[in-house]
Amino acid sequence: SPAIRHLCQSQAARPCLSKRPGFTGACGRPPKKPIARRHLPATRAGKRRQARARRQVIRHSVLLKKLGRVAEALRPTKLEDYIGQHAAFGPGKPLRNLFETKQLTSLIFWGPPGSGKTTLAKIIAAETEADFHELSGVTSGKAELLGVVEIARKNEIKGQQTILFIDEIHRWNKAQQDALLPHVESGLITLIGATTENPSFEVISALLSRSRVFVLQGLAWEDLEKII
Repeated sequence: SPAIRHLCQSQAARPCLSKRPGFTGACGRPPKKPIARRHLPATRAGKRRQARARRQVIRHSVLLKKLGRVAEALRPTKLEDYIGQHAAFGPGKPLRNLFETKQLTSLIFWGPPGSGKTTLAKIIAAETEADFHELSGVTSGKAELLGVVEIARKNEIKGQQTILFIDEIHRWNKAQQDALLPHVESGLITLIGATTENPSFEVISALLSRSRVFVLQGLAWEDLEKII
């Protein structure tokens, strides 16, 4: 018919856009991106494998929680039970002298994981009868620090020392460390920081100059045999 013939001629006269980049045809629309579809198990065996994997994840998480409770229960609480770090905490060493004279200043423990940084901080707090607070450099921030500061002000009225232990202190940024500085400088809070990174590069110089840095080594085989 004339109408069909006219439509065919008009379509043939239109320029082809399929050769232009980013277009698929004469309509000029951009190409559609493929839809990413989630893989679903097609058989009952696939569903069983997924259920088995979920049960294994649950069992592993429960086991890790139990191991964490066991490690905390076996953590030494007295100086006599502490094993290792003879170079820093042995008889006549600077850290032992600070501990025995109870003239505790802000400290930073630099050492590998499992070298006893947290255990040593808790023993120092227990032996000096100080109020011990622990924060994580990963999950805590300025809000948690201000809460400890309020408690420290109350302890200062009672004449009790407040020790703030910050694990992974190198994860705190400069602003968070600056917020801690005036309270360490005034003596309101005694800082014990633990880090696996070089504190000369990760801790601000003002906070570093008001603390004593002790390098802790990994446990020797003899120390591990005593622990086991």
